Amino acid sequence: MGFFEKIFKNENNQMLDHSFENLNQEKNVEHLLEESKKNFVFIFKHSPRCGISNMVLNQFKQQIPSKTNAKFYLLNVIQNRDLSSQLAKDLNVVHESPQLIILKDEKVLSESSHSAINRINLDEFES
Repeated sequence: MGFFEKIFKNENNQMLDHSFENLNQEKNVEHLLEESKKNFVFIFKHSPRCGISNMVLNQFKQQIPSKTNAKFYLLNVIQNRDLSSQLAKDLNVVHESPQLIILKDEKVLSESSHSAINRINLDEFES
């Protein structure tokens, strides 16, 4: 393991990213909806086993403004299958991966998947 990997990888051997907070069982749908009262909430549902999901995630990361009030969450659908299913059910969206769900004021403003994710203009979602 290289020097940077030792510093920037978490316990699951995944690279950490300053733009995203990992979404797991500790953060439930109610927490996300509550957060959406203050800021836009972006939930990126990602399968690390999928090449398309990896490509779309990397492209999406490059679009995130360095200064933003929005909250970005990354949900690993392999490690958190139950949470992913619950999220789809509670938010009334069809489960897909990769998928981006955008929340504001306790509502789903937008949801997209695959290449449509990177056609979203993030500037539209600044508060």
